[in-house]
Amino acid sequence: SAEHPAKPRQRVAAHVHHHAAAGLVDVVEPVRVRAAVFFGLLGAGVLALWLMQSIYQVQPDELGQELLLGKPKAEVSAPGLHFHFWPLETVEIVSTTQNREQIGSSNPATASGRKEGLMLSGDQNVVDVNFTVIWSVNDPKKYLFGVSSQREMVRMVSESAMREFVGRSNAEEVRTEARQRVEDAVRQQTQSTLDAYGAGVTIVGVQL
Repeated sequence: SAEHPAKPRQRVAAHVHHHAAAGLVDVVEPVRVRAAVFFGLLGAGVLALWLMQSIYQVQPDELGQELLLGKPKAEVSAPGLHFHFWPLETVEIVSTTQNREQIGSSNPATASGRKEGLMLSGDQNVVDVNFTVIWSVNDPKKYLFGVSSQREMVRMVSESAMREFVGRSNAEEVRTEARQRVEDAVRQQTQSTLDAYGAGVTIVGVQL
């Protein structure tokens, strides 16, 4: 019959097709494996990076303020390990160690040429007052977002409080007799003013 010669050709074609398909599988399968390994490693790397950014530590002399989409959250992070959902949440770390501001004529003159420590007493004498303000952060939310130039704010408010008290006192009292009273009054006045501004700081002490 005329159909018989076609059968061997069909078997050959089928055989060739089978080997071609097997060869294609041999090529595709390793590619799939390599792709799976690559994306697996990539996913693990992304997860590790996310965890590194999401876990943070607050040291014993620090406080943390978490932000959600750039806005401060109500709670404050105490010392220890914490978790937040980065990048939607971020954290600002604030030191709570004591800071010291030296105020007085020993410092360079201001831009206007005024010396910080030269003050007019109540009996119209010029008194050279040099003092130190010791302060620390007590509320990171207020400290970060309540006022700008926090250190300069502490300096300006404490110097203003000192000038006000010296202006109501005799020069001799400021120099000798009323040092403790001056320190206490200036600390209280400075603290009250900074609280009104929402500065988030504690005035630990004032030292003449």
